[in-house]
Amino acid sequence: MTEKILFYVYRDVGTSSENLIRAIVDEFKSFVFSGKGISFTAKGYSGIPLVGELALDSPEDDIWKVIAVLFKISAQEEGLIFKVHTENYERNPLVAEARKSDVLPKWANTLKYFADNVFGMNGVIHLISPTVAEKFPKRSQVDMLRAVPNETRNILVTESLSEKLHSADSRSFGMHTTSVNVPASLAYVARERPDILSLAIREFIGMDETKIKELEKKLGDEADRVMIHTLINEADWKEVTAVADIESPTDIVSHRVSLALLAFDEKHSSMSNGVDVPPSGLFQKVGDRFERERLESLRARLFGAPQSATHLYQCAKALVTGQHVQECRKIFVGK
Repeated sequence: MTEKILFYVYRDVGTSSENLIRAIVDEFKSFVFSGKGISFTAKGYSGIPLVGELALDSPEDDIWKVIAVLFKISAQEEGLIFKVHTENYERNPLVAEARKSDVLPKWANTLKYFADNVFGMNGVIHLISPTVAEKFPKRSQVDMLRAVPNETRNILVTESLSEKLHSADSRSFGMHTTSVNVPASLAYVARERPDILSLAIREFIGMDETKIKELEKKLGDEADRVMIHTLINEADWKEVTAVADIESPTDIVSHRVSLALLAFDEKHSSMSNGVDVPPSGLFQKVGDRFERERLESLRARLFGAPQSATHLYQCAKALVTGQHVQECRKIFVGK
């Protein structure tokens, strides 16, 4: 059985479940996990945590992206607390970094004791020391943190994590922003839906040469192309930048991304879908239907109800308007 990292997110009465879900979705909308990704389970009411599960063997960027998002949201939402748990305490990323930086407090005589008492709140690390625990013998850990946050706040451990978080953030946690020249009809989806672009690239890898030749001929007939900025994650980036036998090596990324998009469009536009997925209503204030669908689909994936590639693509493509396409004609207008 795959080992997991569990992320427990506790919200205060001042933060609704809907606001928390919206905040999480917004933070992940421009990120594509290289691994399977995280899945959250909503428990439903204040005091009971939202639980996120991520495979422990996930790429490091995936793990630290989740931690960075939770730190950020904990700074934005008053009273929001999170905890990171692993069965093997040595593999807990918070424990590992504190240990490596030699900032474990003297009272933490075992890694388990430290791991059981380390939390994130208000954008920093908080530790429940034996002194604090003795003051409130009948209170839960979460209540202790909210009662005396100035006593539990720990800058040393926070700084030990900051270097790791800043290093990963400077690389956008493995996400590459790149310029690609793609068919105009597919440009907006490629620009605004890095999740769909990733699916297209992954399906393209390993495609037989005969099919690739057909796609190249089709691409040659595509006179209407536009240059856009798009986001590609680390795993997919390695695939689209691999050496290719084409006339202009500098155009490898555009070439492969365009072929992947054409193949994906050809396959998933022709498939029967017919799936009705009612909206949650969480994003009803978002005016752009394309963006609303993007957020709804990401919410479904993050909260355990992923949709098929065909459904994702057909919904996104159907909501692309003439105005969206026109936006892509403005060279280097991107996110």
